[in-house]
Amino acid sequence: MYRRGIIGERRWIEERILRDELGHYELDFIVSPTKSGGKAVLLVEVDTLSKQTMIELMPNRTKP
Repeated sequence: MYRRGIIGERRWIEERILRDELGHYELDFIVSPTKSGGKAVLLVEVDTLSKQTMIELMPNRTKP
């Protein structure tokens, strides 16, 4: 079960170490309930140098 709360020692992506070349990504998952009772999951990828962001809707992985 997931617990909601504050993440300790969190930092904004702008405050994290920058790389001097493209291709180093920070990844996060965002899980959100849907109106139908399921969960939508987004994979968010941010290049640490260019700040290019890619967001992908992940498939439903619940057991049948």
